[in-house]
Amino acid sequence: MLCPAVLRSTAPTRVLPRFVLLLLVALLLPWQTAASAQETDYLPWRSPDRAFSTQTSANLPTSSPDGLVSTRSEVQITTAPDLVPDNGVRYSSGTGEYVTLATMTADSGTISRFIVCFGAISPAQSNVEYDILFYRNSNGMPGSLIQEILGVRPNDPINGDTCVSSEAPGVTGFPVAVPSRRIFIGIRYTTVPRVWVGFDDNGNAMPPSFMRRPGGAWEDAHDGDLRAFTFAVEFDAENTGSNGTCPVQTCTTNSKQVCLSDRFQVTANFKDQGGGTGAMNWDDYRANTGIAYFSDPNNAELVVKVLETCAINNRFWVFAGGLTDQEIDVRICDTQTGVEKQYFNPLKTPFQPVTDTDAFATCP
Repeated sequence: MLCPAVLRSTAPTRVLPRFVLLLLVALLLPWQTAASAQETDYLPWRSPDRAFSTQTSANLPTSSPDGLVSTRSEVQITTAPDLVPDNGVRYSSGTGEYVTLATMTADSGTISRFIVCFGAISPAQSNVEYDILFYRNSNGMPGSLIQEILGVRPNDPINGDTCVSSEAPGVTGFPVAVPSRRIFIGIRYTTVPRVWVGFDDNGNAMPPSFMRRPGGAWEDAHDGDLRAFTFAVEFDAENTGSNGTCPVQTCTTNSKQVCLSDRFQVTANFKDQGGGTGAMNWDDYRANTGIAYFSDPNNAELVVKVLETCAINNRFWVFAGGLTDQEIDVRICDTQTGVEKQYFNPLKTPFQPVTDTDAFATCP
C-alpha cells in the first residue's frame, strides 16, 4: 500500500476508484507468487504428528525405525533418524531426485528392500510412480550411479501419509550389490504426483541429503529443520570372515577336518535349534573343496572351497555355501603360516554365502 506521507508532487492528486485498486492487486499477486516459486522451485509440506498407513509389508513401523531391525544379526534396516516424516518437500514440477546418505553395517553386501514414506495433503493418488536410486558416496555428495530400479508403482493409492515397501521378488532389480559402507539412497519421480517426499526433523543426526531437477545439479536439501529424507533399506552384510591365528602344523584330513589345497586345514562346529552342538563331519572332498554334514552323510550341510589365485591378486580365495539355518562356525587354518580365517553363521539364519577373494595374503 502506498503511504500519502511519502508522495511529493505539486500536481493535482487523482485518487483511483477502490475497485480499480483491487483489480490491480488481483492481477499483480499471481505474478509475485509465480516469481517466488520460480526462485525456490520446491514446495514444502508441514504436518503435525499423523498416523501412517503401510503398503506391501506388514512390519513397517508407525513411529520409529527400531521395529525394522531384523531378527537376523547380519541383516539390518539402515535409515534416517526417524522413518516417519514430520514434514515433506518436492519440486513444484513434481519430477526430480531426492537422496540421503545411508550407512550400512558392513563394507559390502546386498540390499533386498527399499522403503520410502510419503506425505500427502490431497485426495488419494493412484498415479504415483518412481524410480529407486543408489549412488556411490563421493566426498559426502552423490557420485556415480550404482543401480536404478525403474517404474515402481505402489500397490494401492497413496492416501494421506503412507510408507511404501518395495522388495524382492515383487520388484525386479533386487538384490542390489553394495560396494561400500556409505552410499546415497533415494527416489526419482517419473510422474507429477501430489505427494511429498517425507523428511525427518527430529534428532541430532543430519546426514547429507540432496535434491536435483531433471538435468540439473545437486542442491543441498537441508533447509533449516530438515534432517534426512525418510528412506530405508534392508541390508544383508557379506560374510567376509574375521582374522585369527592357529598353530603351524601338518595339514591332515580325517572325519572331523579336511585339508584343502595341500595346506589349508578346515574345521566346522555347529549348534542346532534344539541345543545340540558338535563338530561337523567331512565326508567327501576334492583337492580344493570339502563337503560336511551334521550326522547323516546323505544330508550335506556345508561346502567349502579354497583356491590358489596368487597370479591374480596375490591371495588365496575362500568360497563357502551352506544348506542350513543352524549356527555354523567355520575355521580355516593356513598350516604353513599360522594365519586363520573364521566365518560364522548365526542360529536361525540362512547361511550367508562366503565369497572372500581377499582371504589369505600368504602367497606363495
